[in-house]
Amino acid sequence: MEITESLKSEHRIIEKILGAMDSLVEALQKDFDVPVELIREAVDLVQECADGYHNTKETGRAHV
Repeated sequence: MEITESLKSEHRIIEKILGAMDSLVEALQKDFDVPVELIREAVDLVQECADGYHNTKETGRAHV
């Protein structure tokens, strides 16, 4: 797979994660009981995947 295709695929994955996070926010706004650990895990996943791994591939350097 070419690097551009790989990056596009990762964008779609990140969009799905952010969509899931939107759903968590909506659930919280409707006073549903959302485990704090689930929110932490979603944030950690975005930080690790998008901020760390993906952005490093796009820019060629580590995200600070």
